Parts: sequence; structure tokens; C-alpha cells
Amino acid sequence: MNISVLYEKKKIGEISYSSLPAFRLYCEDQGFITFWHSKEKNLVLSPALSSKRVLIKGSELYENSMKLFLKDSGLTVVDEEQGEDLHLRIEFSTKTSSSEDRTPQVTFYHHLRHDQQRLKLNLYKELKDSEFHHQFVKMDNSSQVPLLKVSCTIPQDTEQEWIELLSMMIASAVLRYFQIGKTQSMLSCLPIGITDIFSKVKSSPHIMKQGETTSTKNNPKPTQPSVPKDERNPKQPPSADVYFDYTIFFSGKKDRLMTHGKLTIKNASEIPLHNPVICLKVQPAGCLEVRGQILPPNLVEGLGVHSEEGTKGWKFASEDWLEVAEERGEYWIGPIQRVTIPGNQSLSLDNLQFVIKKPEEGQDVTVRGFVYFNEDNVKFSSSNKVSVKFHSK
Repeated sequence: MNISVLYEKKKIGEISYSSLPAFRLYCEDQGFITFWHSKEKNLVLSPALSSKRVLIKGSELYENSMKLFLKDSGLTVVDEEQGEDLHLRIEFSTKTSSSEDRTPQVTFYHHLRHDQQRLKLNLYKELKDSEFHHQFVKMDNSSQVPLLKVSCTIPQDTEQEWIELLSMMIASAVLRYFQIGKTQSMLSCLPIGITDIFSKVKSSPHIMKQGETTSTKNNPKPTQPSVPKDERNPKQPPSADVYFDYTIFFSGKKDRLMTHGKLTIKNASEIPLHNPVICLKVQPAGCLEVRGQILPPNLVEGLGVHSEEGTKGWKFASEDWLEVAEERGEYWIGPIQRVTIPGNQSLSLDNLQFVIKKPEEGQDVTVRGFVYFNEDNVKFSSSNKVSVKFHSK
């Protein structure tokens, strides 16, 4: 039996009922809030910050700009308290200065408890290098809801420009305020498909990003290949360089850490290579969570990035990918559509995120990369690996 997966009341795909528990955990790791409707037999996904309610009051220009930023990030923005719990109240007032005074000024009157002071710190970080002259004034208020009153003076004839800039900085500070302490990805706070922009930025003239191919034929489901030796062109056999480029982040927990980076596949020969299938092998098994822009096969149609050339991106190779990862420590990943890497060009699996957990026995965790080109009868292993050593208790 299959069940429907909904995002913001829109069906985006189906999964098998038996995979529901594991799929819920996967979505929550990506930052989504999940809710299972047992009667309707559907799973509803919501942005991580949708449970946070923010009241915006004041100038129409400010209201429109702030609502645009915050709603698009998944926050619930309301116009009236309506007797429901609020997590933040923001009020705006503005006036224009004389033509001689071209320096924008903003004063933040705030009522924040000790554990809410990080909002003030986030605002300061946003404004300290800006052109705004700013100050913070503490005020008394009996309300339990954090209150921020924004009073600004804007130069004449440039009101909209400064308002949009200030709104963007305040919205960024608010998102940091609500995201603090969370280990989940911010993926759920972004519109579906927006992260495809990273695949369009070339890091060098020889880098070809995902989707830059003239072929639009759908790639058949990748398999775990058995690759014999290449016998097509003994004078110039295919060759490729595969390597990880990553940064390690400490999560504050002694039993886990995070990495963020990419896996690059560089075709080091003149012979084109077709449809790479990537295997990320972790030892010991069960110590790795793979995050990023990699979709389960049954959600490609709903969450994939669609364009005139077809659906772009990467997907896990099989429906039981999570079970394979837990049992064998192998994550199999392939392109959503057919991909060719021309000679002396590269393809990257970008925004690759690892959560590495301390093993139950021992201290070392190692992740290696292998790339199979089934059509070309060749495979390559990564020249480096992700290797960490946890301290013993």
C-alpha cells in the first residue's frame, strides 16, 4: 500500500506504507515537521519554523517587506493576536529626514527576557557593518511576549530602498533567533527548488554542474554495478579524479559532528563518461546520516527541480536506500536525468552534508567514495576520505 506525501496542502509524491517510520525520520533530519493523518493515510510536511507565530504591526511598507521575507521562510505571520500564543511581536514606525541628513537611523525599543537577548545580539550583528546609525533601548512591559519596537528615520526620496534593506536584516536576525540550538537543516525553510541555483555557479572554466547536458532522456534507475576492466581503448583508457572537499563543524555534542562540502568527479581523459553512480561507504555501518539535495526516488516528481531540460538533481538509487545504508553502510546515489561528463570537465555532488555519530565500539569513522560508470565499464575510488576520530570517554 502506498501513502501520499503532502507539502503545504499539495501532494508531492507517494511512498510505501512500510517505509513511513524511516521516511519521517529522514524528513525531520532535513528540518521538516511531520504529521501523520491516519484516517486519510497521508503524511504532511511543514517548514521547521511554521510553529513560530510572529505579529507584525505598523508601516505598510515595513509590513509588506517583513511578511514577504518571513512567510517565504516558513514562519507563521499574523495581523492580530487573536488570543493565540505568540513568539514575537514587532511594531514599526517611521518618518523621513530632511534632504541634508542622508544617514538612516533606527532605534530598537525592546522588552526581552534574559533568554531572549540573543535576538538583540543578532540584530547588532546584522547592523554593525551597515550604513544605519542604530541604538538599543530597553523598556518596561508586562507582556510575556518578546516585543520589538522599531523606530527609524529615513532620508527623503529613498524610503523604499532603506525599508527593504532594514526589513531584510531584521528578518535574518529573527530567523537566526528561532533557529538557535537546532541541528536540523534549513532546507525546509526555503522554497522547493531554490537551492538549484548552486548547481548553476561554475567554480572554474572546467567545472560542469549538474544539469548542463544536451540530453534530456530520463536516466534509468541506477543499479549497483559489477564493473569489468575496460577493453575499448587500451591506448587511452578512461580516467577520472574523485575527491571530497569538505569542512568539519562541531555540533556541541561529544558523540557527533557535522561536515559540509561536495564530492567532485573530474574526467581526466578525452573520453566522455556517462551516468555516474556514487557509492558512499561508511565504516562502521550505522554511524552516518547523509543530508543535502538528494531525494528519495518516489519524491523526485514532487520535489525535484523542473526545467525545460527535465528534472535536475540527485536521487537515492533505490526505494530501500535507507535500509541498505543502515545494514551495509552504503549510500547509493545517481543523477535524476541522464548526465554526460565531457573530457577534461567535472561534475559535482554539491551541498553534501554528513552527520557522523560516534560508534558504539571503537572511536574511528571513515567515509570513502566510489563512482561507477556502468555504461563505460569503469569505476573509480576517491583519492581522499572523510575520517574522524572521537575521544574515548
